[in-house]
Amino acid sequence: MAPGRGASSGDLVVAYRSSINVLPERSQLSLRVNGELAGAFLLTSFANFTPVTLRTSALRPGLNRIQIDVAHHHRIFCGPEASFAVWTELLLPQSGVRVDTARIGVDAAGFLAAVSAQVASGAPIDIRAEGALDPQLLRHLASRLTGTLSATPDFRIVSTWTPQTGAPPKARITVLQGGTGRASIEQGGDGAVVLLLDPASGWSCHWMPCCRLSRPAAMATKPSCRRAPCPRATGSGDALCRSRPRRHHCPRPLHLA
Repeated sequence: MAPGRGASSGDLVVAYRSSINVLPERSQLSLRVNGELAGAFLLTSFANFTPVTLRTSALRPGLNRIQIDVAHHHRIFCGPEASFAVWTELLLPQSGVRVDTARIGVDAAGFLAAVSAQVASGAPIDIRAEGALDPQLLRHLASRLTGTLSATPDFRIVSTWTPQTGAPPKARITVLQGGTGRASIEQGGDGAVVLLLDPASGWSCHWMPCCRLSRPAAMATKPSCRRAPCPRATGSGDALCRSRPRRHHCPRPLHLA
């Protein structure tokens, strides 16, 4: 969460679905935010992804630790060779913290928040420009954003005069050809937070001083917590057991940005 946005409370949305073998009356998903229980619900969605909204006051500026625990109980099917596929799948592009766009500031933190939301939704980041772009500028932008977001955005280069179709973007980059060497963050007429660049000829990687595309201080320091060792990848084979009904504990790491 971007600092200074008053994000002490908010709505957490979890879009999920489970296998048909899950017994809904006894299976549930619980979610904790920074160690505090945000809520729990029974697993009753088996076909389409269903969003569930949980209200929490545990959100804080900066990084938040989200812990998801799922308890599965399988339906009973008779037969000597009965097998049960029990799982719950989360749709991450439709899950996360719901934030009012009016609370996103027109500054570096607001631009990063808008870019993060757009990347999480699976949409590309538009770079609007008239004419050819310097490949070095594109590499520098991609490197800065990828390092800051810990994700690799998809970029789409379009003309400045390309009409907008579909839902308006949350963020975009516009490159001018004035050669003034200026950079700023503005709000577009469609509500998008826009990184406005006007590179001078012969610019270097030390350019863009006013944009400060880096994590805010509150987001740069991770909370002190132990990290479980992960010597190898965890696959479905680790969750497979052949025996009489039993309790099988299989921790799986899940990283949500």
